[in-house]
Amino acid sequence: RVVEAVREWGTALAVGDEPYDGLLDEHEPGMRTADLEPIFERLTREITALIATVPERPEPSTFTGRTWAGDAQFALAHDIARMVGFRFDTGLIALSAHPFTTSPHIGDARFTTRITANDPTQNVLVTLHELGHAMYSQGHPAEYARTLVFTSPSLGAEESQARFLENHVGRNPALWTALAPMMASRFGAAMDGITATDMHRAATRVSKGWIRVDADELTYDLHIALRFQLELGLVRGTLDVADLPEAWNDGLQRLLGIGAPTNRDGCMQDIHWAWGSFGYFPTYTLGNIYAAQISESLEAELGTIGEIVERGEFLAITEYLRERIHRHGSIMSTSELMKHATGHEFSLEPFLRRSTRLAADAR
Repeated sequence: RVVEAVREWGTALAVGDEPYDGLLDEHEPGMRTADLEPIFERLTREITALIATVPERPEPSTFTGRTWAGDAQFALAHDIARMVGFRFDTGLIALSAHPFTTSPHIGDARFTTRITANDPTQNVLVTLHELGHAMYSQGHPAEYARTLVFTSPSLGAEESQARFLENHVGRNPALWTALAPMMASRFGAAMDGITATDMHRAATRVSKGWIRVDADELTYDLHIALRFQLELGLVRGTLDVADLPEAWNDGLQRLLGIGAPTNRDGCMQDIHWAWGSFGYFPTYTLGNIYAAQISESLEAELGTIGEIVERGEFLAITEYLRERIHRHGSIMSTSELMKHATGHEFSLEPFLRRSTRLAADAR
């Protein structure tokens, strides 16, 4: 019934050449199915080839048998937020099983993080991801308050900020060098014998798993490619809902060489389809593509992210994002905003260059 309603909704929107165009436009205005299909085709081909060259790396042995206190992890999340310039006079952090960010109006930016007792790197990455969203909200100009442009222009633009902080900053070795003394102070004996290099290796480990939200940076977009292919089939009517579990596992086997043990861990693991949000999943990958473009542009102007963090000038990154992206709200379309921010038209190349480096580093 949901798929039937979504198909009818997409048709009624009368955007583009097919119902999926309307659904996609709800989340990423201006983007069309015909634009996305070649992007995902090339991305899938090149990422699967890269993953085939990467050996499975075991869990860090230095983490085995250790636990990191939840209150200390929560305190570290606050430390990281202060480091990047999050304003606690207009924002707060809480805990949730599935992290999210909300900003109902100016002066109110709230986000949650998640505690993983046996791996403190997960909390750091989740915190940075949600900070990307929250900092975006705090960066919208006050003069846009209570107007339709006091927001981001699309979910892809929104996600670009979260992915930039999570991946381009959070998975940079310099970040873990900077965090090492903070973590030693917060966790005490739990950090004995663990180096910044150990933490960076844990944060960048490539592992083929069936859960999207736990996926590493290199394999993540294959999870999105699978969802795009399947929901497109559902909306077009070339895939029946009854055949979805089998199609899911076939796709997961084709892309990552694994299968999900249950439907709960497979086609039912995300809430998006249950609540009718078709056309949403591609915005995660678009955010990754935008983030890679932003990263290359920022580094061309300010120097490498590692150098900036090593100099203790993290706020220079924040100011760059504020000036190039945050302060414009949705006064421009996402394509215009990204061209303004980077000086270049939309391109998959920066993302593929980063993916190639990630695979090389993981070998």
